[in-house]
Amino acid sequence: MEKFLTAQQLSESIGYKLSTIYSWSHRKVIPRVAKLRLLRFRESEVIEWLAQKNTEKASPPQRPQHRPKVRARRSINKDIDEIVDFAKKEVLK
Repeated sequence: MEKFLTAQQLSESIGYKLSTIYSWSHRKVIPRVAKLRLLRFRESEVIEWLAQKNTEKASPPQRPQHRPKVRARRSINKDIDEIVDFAKKEVLK
């Protein structure tokens, strides 16, 4: 019979924070099962996943780096400045 673990049990057994387990689950990095709308992990799949990660000698998954879209903001600010200048000229006529 397969053994299912909760996020808390998995966190305690592999030594990662509970928030890390939830993050990995949300990003679909770690194998998980939604059982009756509850998050569960098959022990055999997690053990296999950990063994694969250990042989790859990979660090835990990291969040992707997001850069703000500066160009889009500059364009919007420029458009707003042009509208304000136009409105000032119309009012001062």
